[in-house]
Amino acid sequence: MKLIKFLMALIIIAGFSIIYSAEARATTGADIGYIESNSGGVWQYDFTFGNTSTLEDMYSVFLFLDVSDPITVTGSALPDYWFGTVWEGENTTTYLNAMSTDSSAYIVADDSLGGFSFTADQQINGFNWHAAFKDGAGDLSTLTGAATNNTPPVVPEPVSTILFITGGAVMAVRKRFRRK
Repeated sequence: MKLIKFLMALIIIAGFSIIYSAEARATTGADIGYIESNSGGVWQYDFTFGNTSTLEDMYSVFLFLDVSDPITVTGSALPDYWFGTVWEGENTTTYLNAMSTDSSAYIVADDSLGGFSFTADQQINGFNWHAAFKDGAGDLSTLTGAATNNTPPVVPEPVSTILFITGGAVMAVRKRFRRK
């Protein structure tokens, strides 16, 4: 009798773990990041669309600009088989979108695609996004979030820092010797 109860408990635990692991595998996720640079009053934005999903392909991304009024943006050519309604050329807008209708150009699970770039006539405070995904069965899902600013911080070059510290030390030593 104990053996039967043990086997039944083992089967129930195995069943739950199979159900839970199947659920855990099917997650939708995205990591939309950008690098921002200023070139004399013209702001350059270079985006990479990352698909952190486990089973779905990303085929569409809308970027919503955090601006109060429409701004002038000039988009660059998009990656092959991707297009956007207001991406290429000069436009006055508060959003940009990019999508692919060719499944061979979708961003597959756990992969990313760069080459989504544009310039703006002013700095943009941030970006929200809305991404669309499609799985192997053709089922659609969407996800929203805020883009991550991956711009490296401005750090002074090491030689400048060393010269600054050395100059300060020399001035402090001179002041100390002048007192005596």
